[in-house]
Amino acid sequence: MNPRKAIDPALIGPTLLECGARFDLTPDYHICFEPDAHLVIDAGGWVDGGTARFNHPNLWHSRCRVYELKSYLQGGGKRWRARAGISHYFVVPKEHIKLYREQGYSYVRVLINGVAARLNVSGGGSEGWTDYVGSAASISLCHSRGDLMKIAEVACSPVQIASLGLQLPGPLDADEHTRFIGLAAAAIVPGMLKAAHSRTGEAVIHLADGYSYGLSKELKVSAFKKRGRKLYCHGVIATYSQVDWVRTAELNGITFLDPAWEKELTGRKAA
Repeated sequence: MNPRKAIDPALIGPTLLECGARFDLTPDYHICFEPDAHLVIDAGGWVDGGTARFNHPNLWHSRCRVYELKSYLQGGGKRWRARAGISHYFVVPKEHIKLYREQGYSYVRVLINGVAARLNVSGGGSEGWTDYVGSAASISLCHSRGDLMKIAEVACSPVQIASLGLQLPGPLDADEHTRFIGLAAAAIVPGMLKAAHSRTGEAVIHLADGYSYGLSKELKVSAFKKRGRKLYCHGVIATYSQVDWVRTAELNGITFLDPAWEKELTGRKAA
């Protein structure tokens, strides 16, 4: 089910609470559920996206994440890349989640307070195909702010969550912590630096490890290329990938991490 595709009312099924322990969508496609009356929903998006700073009274927790993304090349190969993101966690009673009667094969289709979503779950070839929905599931990345508001409307309040005895998702480990900051800087700082340069005419970049101009690692920016991820530094062209954006932010007095992210990174950093 494409979230942008019109919802067919005829395919809206029972709530996940009504599905019980197992629901047979077809004779050879089955969905099994944990007995919990609630489902933890993980809704993620990019640090430079519209939902990165989402907040709501019913939001359980927001966590910094490093997402590993896979894309397929025309020749059949794969390419991996990483992006910094923010995952928002909601605890939603199953009575507010309806099954959508389409076979997903590891992506169970649901409606959460009317929001079309896919639960990313485990599945396998048992009696045809069986998907297993645990006590928590992520949904597709980059749902809109409006979607998150609809999910939050039916999510449990902090008081209700406290009575369930749930454990917060684990923090980033030390390597992910460092990677998150670097990837977040690469996503956010270029735009902030370009805006500062437009206002003042001044900006400085710090080149990444393995790059230098003569003996210098710092270059003054003369202009940003209108297209492409490049900038001019008085006759020298530097690509965004050649820049250490964390050091560049420090040199230009740019704060790119939201205070809530800093608190989460500092307070829950893995030992």
